[in-house]
Amino acid sequence: MTKNKDTDDVKIYPASKALQKKAPLTNKDLNYVLQEANAGIENMRDDYLDWAKNDIVRLESAYDILKANPDDLQKIKNVHWIAHDMKGQGGTFGYTLMTTVLDYLCTFLEARSTMSKQDLKVTQLHINAAKTIISERLIDSGGETGDQIILGLEKMIGTGE
Repeated sequence: MTKNKDTDDVKIYPASKALQKKAPLTNKDLNYVLQEANAGIENMRDDYLDWAKNDIVRLESAYDILKANPDDLQKIKNVHWIAHDMKGQGGTFGYTLMTTVLDYLCTFLEARSTMSKQDLKVTQLHINAAKTIISERLIDSGGETGDQIILGLEKMIGTGE
């Protein structure tokens, strides 16, 4: 037991038998484990494109429903959550531009309880940007095309200079 003057007593318990079965101890070198994990992620990169295409279809569907119900907070949240899930995957598979674009969209949607026509247009532009990233396989920050996408979105949402 370790005592910290700023907190109560802290007790550390060993992992349960069930947890030990799920995540057994290993004698493997940590660098080797990380290399295996990175290789697994690299092998799934092409799969990511298919997953992202399917997610974009879901995102567009949720957007279409929102467009028909712009005053429905739950519809805004639905678009937000799909975008949120997608942004987390982008960077993992080397599509950091996707993460940036969808982070912008999430931040934009979080600030709204209803959607104006302009808000809907801005949302559509983010979705179009996501589609472009996948169709053109804009990995990392997307180079010059990625810069143009970010500049355009920042102007639309008022964060650009």
